[in-house]
Amino acid sequence: NHYLDNQELTELLKYFAKSYPQKCDLEILAKTDEDRDIHLLTIYKKDGRHHSDQAAYWVDAGTHSQEITGTQAAIHLAYLLLANPDNSPEISYVLDNYTVYILPRITPDGVEAVLKNNEYIRSSNKQYPDSKYHRGFEREKLCSKHQNKKPLFLRKKDPQGRWKLSKKDNRIFIPRGIAENDQDEDYYMLLSEGTFKNYDGFHQEAPNNYELDFNRNYPSEWKNDATMPGAGKFPLSQIETRTVASSITERKNICLIQSFHTFSGVTLRPFVNQPDENMPTQDLFIYKELGKINKEVTGYDCVSIDKDFKYNAGYEATGTFLEWAYSNAGIISFTTELWNIKDMVGLAKDYIPDFFNGYSEEEFFKIAAFLDKTGITKRVFSDWVEIDHPQLGKVEAGGWDMLKFITNPPEEFLEQEVDKNAKSIIAQIPALPLVKIKNILVKKISNDLHRVEIILENSGAMPTYGSDMAKNINMINLPKAVLTLTKNLALIEGKKEFEFNHIEGRTQRHNFSNYFFGHMDFNNHQVKLSWIVKGNGEITFDFDLAKAGYLSKEITI
Repeated sequence: NHYLDNQELTELLKYFAKSYPQKCDLEILAKTDEDRDIHLLTIYKKDGRHHSDQAAYWVDAGTHSQEITGTQAAIHLAYLLLANPDNSPEISYVLDNYTVYILPRITPDGVEAVLKNNEYIRSSNKQYPDSKYHRGFEREKLCSKHQNKKPLFLRKKDPQGRWKLSKKDNRIFIPRGIAENDQDEDYYMLLSEGTFKNYDGFHQEAPNNYELDFNRNYPSEWKNDATMPGAGKFPLSQIETRTVASSITERKNICLIQSFHTFSGVTLRPFVNQPDENMPTQDLFIYKELGKINKEVTGYDCVSIDKDFKYNAGYEATGTFLEWAYSNAGIISFTTELWNIKDMVGLAKDYIPDFFNGYSEEEFFKIAAFLDKTGITKRVFSDWVEIDHPQLGKVEAGGWDMLKFITNPPEEFLEQEVDKNAKSIIAQIPALPLVKIKNILVKKISNDLHRVEIILENSGAMPTYGSDMAKNINMINLPKAVLTLTKNLALIEGKKEFEFNHIEGRTQRHNFSNYFFGHMDFNNHQVKLSWIVKGNGEITFDFDLAKAGYLSKEITI
């Protein structure tokens, strides 16, 4: 029921690491420009293992500074996995067999500024694209009478104003009609609460001084700032995005990625700028099947960005994390837009237009009624108070604070929002590849000759290469076997070190899912390796299983 600032987040992460030392490691991946830590919590059951020894799920949050719910979802996932408060066998299974990487806040600098002064910051509070403020507008609190101490809005009556008050609820502004000119109607200009800087008495400009967008700074389809505002000077120009990209590519066992954002109430998948027809068939199947799990647990649709989540029909987002993670890193990846207040009110969602076109008068009326009924209004709405603006004269300050009811859920609804999304991840993890030694057979050929056979079996749904995209772009190596023999053993047949074919999972023949055509379930989820050795002693088998991690086994002959 509480949004964590950076100090609280750090303290909680340290508490996890101290309280559950056999289940997690905490590391600092990088320092931000303002010397804040970017943390990574790695959760796995140690028992002498390394976190890279098993397939992994990566979770991150906080790409965008105002979307603070994502951090709460990531931390709630950590809590469920580490504390296992309900003694869940599903959580025990995850810990026994997989690794979960959690990066809970990518932009601590930006979040700190948002929580302190309600500033609109896309990703970083670094002034961008210029290092100095433009002539323009700066948010600041001007009205001392409000209980809410953060900047809200200013309204000023103006015959040319674009807004008017709703007759159903005077807290609601609705757009003025394109040909509307009612002499008896009051029209308003709306501004954020603050003042113009370098003001010449006439030009009123409001450039976004914090335009940098980490979700346009990744290498996939990157375009420069002139074409894609907020993209940065070059791909991965920011320490935050470089840290995310390098940390993911260094961890070869990552099979699935979930990146948390807000606030459309939907889960997004690739492609960003291509149709589904261009995606490898098996990858599309995995996306849709995992999307079904997510829908069942969260109620969120899982949609392609290219088809269902564009700002307008011709818009193409470039430099996105989701496209980089799949098309360049070869990892099945999702972005979940947590929370949409329409879900709570029972209104139909329209994803992107909900943000750009706002809410109809009737929709906002129902939202306001919901906020009144739940007692939330008193925290997120401030009555309009007349003030003397140093540049605009008589204006009124007040209005809605959207951070904790539009962009993020009110605290009363925070736990249920993050709980279902954390549990969706736990439900998806068993789809990851899971390779074990099914059988070891030592056959005596003669007094000092033996044939050794090992069968490796993948009981997970996904193959050891994770995705077809990873194979197509050469982002994954073949599995590898390495033998170490004691000196009184000699290898007669077979190699001490060699690569072998990937081990498929249950997704490989998904297209034969009709019972009447499905009797072709061959054992391509298994592989048999064999050697002939002479003598007696110990053999250590080390298997690098690509996305499935590592296995080691020692036998005595």
